[in-house]
Amino acid sequence: MTKISEFWFSIGDSNWCVELVNEDYLKSLYKESEGGDCNYAFGFCLYPWRKIYICEEMCLEEKLRTFKHELMHALLWTSGIQDFNEFSGEDICNFAAAFSSTLEICAKDFEAWLGSGKNDTRSGNR
Repeated sequence: MTKISEFWFSIGDSNWCVELVNEDYLKSLYKESEGGDCNYAFGFCLYPWRKIYICEEMCLEEKLRTFKHELMHALLWTSGIQDFNEFSGEDICNFAAAFSSTLEICAKDFEAWLGSGKNDTRSGNR
């Protein structure tokens, strides 16, 4: 297994890592963590390890959309929100407003990283 480059970002005092991985590896992570099969996975967030995995086979736009989605999971987890039944729509809107700048900064940095070529995984996939 070849180690690929990683994209790192911070949420408060927590450092998180993003890796681009192939679809089979992503589905195996999902199965191991969630205990079930999935037909397709765009991304996956492993909270305790502060890792986000994104399917490398997608186009740039889908990678960015998936990163934002998984980043929201990370933001919610870091903020202590794990059970959505405890929160109203207003709570979630307040949360989104509080972290929208963090989301945009991380997304722009991730997009720059994708365009830099530092994430080239053609030489070896997980």
